[in-house]
Amino acid sequence: MRVPPDDVIPTLQENEKYIDLLADAVERSNGRQTFQTLVTELVTSKATLWVRKNSLIVTQLLTYPTGARWLSVRIGTGDMRTLKAMIGKIEQYAKSRGYDGLESTARPGWSRVGKALGYKTSHLFIEKELS
Repeated sequence: MRVPPDDVIPTLQENEKYIDLLADAVERSNGRQTFQTLVTELVTSKATLWVRKNSLIVTQLLTYPTGARWLSVRIGTGDMRTLKAMIGKIEQYAKSRGYDGLESTARPGWSRVGKALGYKTSHLFIEKELS
């Protein structure tokens, strides 16, 4: 399920659905990333790719100035039932490595999903494009 950096490219090449899911996520990022920058982060260990069936999650370790280490879910896309199961495995992974918790900036529907999984909404992320 967790894809080692050396296996990111072969994993994407073997499942076109993963490429489509990542491309859709990049499109919704409002210019914060490109497909290439995301793949570069995955193969250089700046982010981690998790896959299962036709779903994927991208995480990134954030270390705050206080020393708190949180695993940030940057992308979660695919089948909701599969994603819920994946989050449970990622929580176990983070806990086993001594991380303080999981966090995510997500679209509004994820707050309902998160609540059902024991997460609370502590902040909202809003944005305005300046053009």
